[in-house]
Amino acid sequence: MLSTLYQFLTSLGYPGPIHPPLTHVPMGLVTGALIFGLVARFFHSEKLTWTARACVILALIFALFTMLFGFMDWQHYYSGGWLHPIKMKLIVAGILVGLLLLAAILGQGRRLPNAAVLVVYALCFFCVAGLGWFGDKLTYSARIDALPEQFHPGVILFINDCYGCHPDGGNLIAPDLQLRWSGKLKNFPRFIQWVRHPKPPMPAFGPSRLTERQAHVLYKYLFDFIWKPEDPSVGASLTNSAATP
Repeated sequence: MLSTLYQFLTSLGYPGPIHPPLTHVPMGLVTGALIFGLVARFFHSEKLTWTARACVILALIFALFTMLFGFMDWQHYYSGGWLHPIKMKLIVAGILVGLLLLAAILGQGRRLPNAAVLVVYALCFFCVAGLGWFGDKLTYSARIDALPEQFHPGVILFINDCYGCHPDGGNLIAPDLQLRWSGKLKNFPRFIQWVRHPKPPMPAFGPSRLTERQAHVLYKYLFDFIWKPEDPSVGASLTNSAATP
């Protein structure tokens, strides 16, 4: 069912995960709640007090939807693998929901936010900052600026589809099955057979998700920068054999 949903979104021109764009809504609302709460306390504004509490309530509602789609992305893109950043995001997201609920209760009927309410607002803000930090570990930890330009398309594919489980050629889910020196990268036919029909929990990358041309581009990057064969002459021959037709 999840695959059908993501295929439908891809057909509409949106091939990426659903969760990341949604995170900006509760993050912005939590930030707004803290700012409005501080300003309301400083200027003794009852209207801004209610604005801050409205931000909290909306943040709580959107946080639940964001978590739902985050769970769906986790199942679809990581096959439910317990990566460390995902574990931490689940923990921090649970704490955030609890704090938002507490903030909504504490602020009920108050003309001005007291110190306890402002502390809870601040804790909510630190939670969303932590969620952003762990999200960064899943998406932006790899860099392409140090690579030759011809490898940029390959590393972008790697960042989007592989880096979460295989940072720097490792394997966060099964550390003994790294990409480095893996026989699956020895030649392109073995590589394409592996990505099309992997063993769980790795998701399959069918032609609708990874085209043949994209697979060649990805393999070129993986072979030259991840596999690291000991014999350079072997690397040259295999790279030539994997060139895009």
